[in-house]
Amino acid sequence: SNRSVNGMNIKGMNIKDMNIKEKIALIRGILNNAETMNMKPEIILEISKKIDEYINEYYRERKEA
Repeated sequence: SNRSVNGMNIKGMNIKDMNIKEKIALIRGILNNAETMNMKPEIILEISKKIDEYINEYYRERKEA
Protein backbone atom coordinates (compact mmCIF):
# COMPACT_ATOMS: atom_id res chain seq x y z
CA SER A 1 0.00 0.00 0.00
CA ASN A 2 1.11 3.54 -0.66
CA ARG A 3 -0.45 4.79 2.57
CA SER A 4 1.57 4.14 5.69
CA VAL A 5 1.81 6.12 8.88
CA ASN A 6 4.43 4.07 10.68
CA GLY A 7 6.44 3.67 7.48
CA MET A 8 6.28 7.44 7.10
CA ASN A 9 5.52 7.22 3.40
CA ILE A 10 2.17 8.64 2.33
CA LYS A 11 1.26 8.65 -1.36
CA GLY A 12 4.92 8.71 -2.40
CA MET A 13 5.75 11.58 -0.05
CA ASN A 14 8.57 11.08 2.40
CA ILE A 15 7.47 12.65 5.65
CA LYS A 16 11.09 12.85 6.83
CA ASP A 17 11.62 15.61 4.25
CA MET A 18 8.71 17.69 5.59
CA ASN A 19 8.81 20.27 8.34
CA ILE A 20 6.64 19.77 11.41
CA LYS A 21 3.87 22.14 10.26
CA GLU A 22 3.64 20.30 6.93
CA LYS A 23 3.44 16.95 8.76
CA ILE A 24 0.63 18.22 10.99
CA ALA A 25 -1.30 19.64 8.02
CA LEU A 26 -0.90 16.42 6.02
CA ILE A 27 -2.06 14.14 8.80
CA ARG A 28 -4.88 16.50 9.79
CA GLY A 29 -6.10 16.30 6.19
CA ILE A 30 -6.00 12.51 6.31
CA LEU A 31 -7.94 12.49 9.57
CA ASN A 32 -10.53 14.87 8.14
CA ASN A 33 -11.09 12.46 5.26
CA ALA A 34 -10.80 9.22 7.25
CA GLU A 35 -14.51 8.45 7.19
CA THR A 36 -14.80 9.04 3.45
CA MET A 37 -11.77 6.84 2.93
CA ASN A 38 -13.47 4.06 4.95
CA MET A 39 -10.56 3.75 7.34
CA LYS A 40 -10.71 1.23 10.13
CA PRO A 41 -11.02 2.78 13.60
CA GLU A 42 -7.65 1.24 14.58
CA ILE A 43 -5.93 3.07 11.73
CA ILE A 44 -7.64 6.35 12.67
CA LEU A 45 -6.40 5.89 16.24
CA GLU A 46 -2.83 5.34 15.03
CA ILE A 47 -3.03 8.45 12.84
CA SER A 48 -4.43 10.45 15.78
CA LYS A 49 -1.53 9.34 17.96
CA LYS A 50 0.93 10.35 15.25
CA ILE A 51 -0.52 13.87 14.91
CA ASP A 52 -0.36 14.22 18.72
CA GLU A 53 3.36 13.36 18.55
CA TYR A 54 3.93 15.96 15.85
CA ILE A 55 2.02 18.65 17.75
CA ASN A 56 4.06 17.93 20.89
CA GLU A 57 7.26 18.06 18.83
CA TYR A 58 6.18 21.38 17.32
CA TYR A 59 5.63 22.96 20.72
CA ARG A 60 8.89 21.52 22.08
CA GLU A 61 10.76 23.07 19.14
CA ARG A 62 9.07 26.43 19.70
CA LYS A 63 9.83 26.33 23.43
CA GLU A 64 13.52 25.60 22.73
CA ALA A 65 13.82 28.40 20.16
